[in-house]
Amino acid sequence: MSGSDWTVADSLRSCFVSENVDDAAGQPANVVDVINDVAMGMLSGCKRLTDLVTATNNVAAGLHAIAEAIRSTSKPNDNK
Repeated sequence: MSGSDWTVADSLRSCFVSENVDDAAGQPANVVDVINDVAMGMLSGCKRLTDLVTATNNVAAGLHAIAEAIRSTSKPNDNK
């Protein structure tokens, strides 16, 4: 294709589609594939972070319950 035959669409296609990288379907990867992969990675990270926060809250609640149990079985003067 000569320079005079090169269109705006051709320019955009060359920027947004990589003939060197395939997507999951084996087709040339494009910017939509990249955006999707980044978004899926972020969602996966958010899920892991949410799970970590939940686990941390559960540990904190368990430690609080242990402290309350110890406090409730001790003598009143022991807690001062």
